[in-house]
Amino acid sequence: MYKTVGRIAVAIVAMAVPLAYVTHAQAQTSADDPVVAIVNDTKIHLSDVEEARQFLPQEVQAYPFQVLYDHLVTNLIDSQLLAAEARKENLHEEEDFKKRIAGIEQQILRQKLLEKRVTGQVTEEKLRARYSEFVKTQNSSEEVHARHILVETEAKALDVIARLDKGEKFAELAKSVSTGPSGKAGGDLGFFTRERMVPAFSEAAFALARGKMTKKPVQTQFGWHVIMVEEKRQAAPPTFSQAEKELRENLTREVAEEVVKTLRSTASIKRFGPDGKPMPAR
Repeated sequence: MYKTVGRIAVAIVAMAVPLAYVTHAQAQTSADDPVVAIVNDTKIHLSDVEEARQFLPQEVQAYPFQVLYDHLVTNLIDSQLLAAEARKENLHEEEDFKKRIAGIEQQILRQKLLEKRVTGQVTEEKLRARYSEFVKTQNSSEEVHARHILVETEAKALDVIARLDKGEKFAELAKSVSTGPSGKAGGDLGFFTRERMVPAFSEAAFALARGKMTKKPVQTQFGWHVIMVEEKRQAAPPTFSQAEKELRENLTREVAEEVVKTLRSTASIKRFGPDGKPMPAR
């Protein structure tokens, strides 16, 4: 428990700079956004805490909000105190500070412009049209549902085949002798495509008919396998919901690239090398 709390605290302290920025975007007081701290005359709201959480690494965000809450509020308080002290010393008037703020402003404006353009062009209608085209390009591939028994030597694999030929059940034998992680599940590997397995294993499995097993052991870098095919089928293309994330990412990237391309085409751009000499136009 103490190690977990320590990791959370370290992660939050490491994010001190972005959290300090969050406190300056405070929401107005409301019933669903209460004040959670007051630092001198500055109020910190629950929405500040929730937004600060978004800056944390994904593995830390996974902790319950109640676990993170006290650490986040403490860090926001400390950030506010440090920022206020920096202003007292007029650090916000220094050129280095103004340059950094200008850089942050430029990044935010860039993000907001792209979000605006993407929102208007990455629609469900366009995504579904993309999905229709995507499905047309997908060649259906065969899948096999197989079990296997993995042992260390060829001699042991031959013994397994002999026992199976005498009538022992494949799944039960796999549970007792297989050294592979699927042994406890009766050697069940579920459905898989050719490319998911090492070549020697795939070649043997896909050559078998339904309900048949290998009569010779199959060697791979993992050991010696005895394989039995339960079922074969043609793999269906992913559903729209399964493909949507990738389709959205691809379309978003294309929209962003087109926005930049259009802006470049109408702008006057001059490039210079590290030595200050002009570079050829691109």
